[in-house]
Amino acid sequence: PDSAEFCRTILGAPQIAALINSSMVAWGGCVEFEEAHWLSEQLSVASFPYVGVIEPPPNTRSTKAKLVECLEGLVDSGLALAKLTRAADHYGSIIAGRGAHRYE
Repeated sequence: PDSAEFCRTILGAPQIAALINSSMVAWGGCVEFEEAHWLSEQLSVASFPYVGVIEPPPNTRSTKAKLVECLEGLVDSGLALAKLTRAADHYGSIIAGRGAHRYE
């Protein structure tokens, strides 16, 4: 029930959208489908909507990704921006480097 408001007020907030578009790869899924359901179990998601910032596996042979930040439920946009900014600042070069390396 909070998904529409979350998309509008959090993901649709100009500063958050700009941060995600410039620093992250975004993927969305519905837990009614296998891949999203599997990932939600791997990340131990307890409530929705949910945003996870994931550090990619260190190499293409590994499937182990590391959760570095998350937003669960309908959160304040200021808190969301602060948490996502901190994750991008701290893990951005690691995430970008590994993501680029995986597609070379």
